[in-house]
Amino acid sequence: MEGEPIHLSASLEQIARELPEEQFVYCHRSIVVNLECVRSLTTGELVLDDGTHLPVSRRRQVQLRELLTRSDTKM
Repeated sequence: MEGEPIHLSASLEQIARELPEEQFVYCHRSIVVNLECVRSLTTGELVLDDGTHLPVSRRRQVQLRELLTRSDTKM
């Protein structure tokens, strides 16, 4: 059910490897984001469609901007 926590015994890295690379990407060390849910990207921050603000590491900023520019997101 949406909004309920899911408990897994796998690491985030293991889970991220199973997700489609063109749709899911790390924006920070411990955060993987679905690019289809990104509303905007500013320096150091992503805003999702639901208004959630997520940090973006400096080293992932350029990669995210390129992916969002190439994808069919709402940005």
